[in-house]
Amino acid sequence: MKAEYSAAMPEKGGPASATDASAARLAAADAAFSKEEAKVEDLRAKLAKAEASRAAAEEELSAARLAHEAAIAAAEEKARLAKRWHPPCDAASRQKALGEDPTTALSLCWDTSEPLPLPRPEDWLGKNQLGEADRPGQTVAQFCRPGRSVPSPMVRTIYLMPLGRATGAPPSKCLVDFVRASFGIDVRLLPASTVTERETAGMKRGAGADGRWLLSSNDALDILYRHKPKDAFLLIAYTMEELGALESYRGGGAAPAAAPAAAPASEAPAEPNEEESLVTAPPGFEMAAANRRAAKQASAAASAAAGASSGPPPPKLPLPTYSEVQPLRGVAVVSFGSFADADALVDIDDAVAFSYICRSVATHATYLHRASGVLGNAVGRLLGMATCVYGRCLMNGALHLGELDSRPLLLCPGKLRMPFHSWPAMRSACMHVLTTAPSPHS
Repeated sequence: MKAEYSAAMPEKGGPASATDASAARLAAADAAFSKEEAKVEDLRAKLAKAEASRAAAEEELSAARLAHEAAIAAAEEKARLAKRWHPPCDAASRQKALGEDPTTALSLCWDTSEPLPLPRPEDWLGKNQLGEADRPGQTVAQFCRPGRSVPSPMVRTIYLMPLGRATGAPPSKCLVDFVRASFGIDVRLLPASTVTERETAGMKRGAGADGRWLLSSNDALDILYRHKPKDAFLLIAYTMEELGALESYRGGGAAPAAAPAAAPASEAPAEPNEEESLVTAPPGFEMAAANRRAAKQASAAASAAAGASSGPPPPKLPLPTYSEVQPLRGVAVVSFGSFADADALVDIDDAVAFSYICRSVATHATYLHRASGVLGNAVGRLLGMATCVYGRCLMNGALHLGELDSRPLLLCPGKLRMPFHSWPAMRSACMHVLTTAPSPHS
């Protein structure tokens, strides 16, 4: 049996022993591979985490850079705006302009007058524009200084009259009622026949710098002064013909407070300044900056042509305007012709022409707002009121229709107080409003 058992047992170092060793090594290799594979997965996870952390850090760095650039830009913008002129619409400036105790009813009414926005380059108060000289403002104390005209018992009436072509103008009753309600003075209407057809036809008319046909303000004001009634405190004519600025205002002179969008009355440079922005004009309106450039180019071309010839230099072209006033004479002329194309409305009934213009402008309210604003602003300037810079007011200047539409038809407290101490009619009207209002803010 011993021999049989010995024969059945495999010899040491035989094939079976080699197979077991190979299997053991394979198992060990598999275990090592699994271990290394686990390490690789762990490294991949760590790499993904590191990449995510790096991406987050890059995003934080980018956000920090953007925030830094934004902060620098905001600081530069703040410094740039700090150097620009800001309308004096703060409480201290308004109180100084009014000159009354802050608790009075009129002082509390400043809440109804919105502050003026920062002027854009094409606005009336913008740099190098016509209204830049109006930035200091006018206080009530300055208005009350001697040297201005005031109504008297013998001369106390404001007269309105149409002049030249007035087809399509707002109803005369609306204009008369608006002036009477705004300034508390007796207003009457003169017939168009006050000025003869010969005088009307004799007024100069010529092409302006932008090619539009303009009526001479100098001739119109001279005619008005000759026909001014003896009891007339002011005589104001309105027309549907577009108006040319006074000759004394050409070539860089100060212009009236209500100049139109195409009124380049100053020879200001057209190069960009610190107030240039990307703000665009209302659609269909010509901005003053573009018209200044066109006028400058036309002037340069005219100068070159004059230099080439031996003759005298050509006269300067008239510049369009909404209104012109002469306070010492007490006469003014306003134009509604720039609000719509009224050239094709000749020999048409006034009511039909007025309705047509209202539809072409926008609405009746828009047309009446513009016409009343120009008329009221001219009356205020005849009374000695300068352009208002303390808030939204009827006496705000306007270079384009955008400013004209944003100008209210009411006087601010400062301008309301100016005539308050000048004539009894205005004083009684103001006292009636202030005493019957439910609260001072009303």
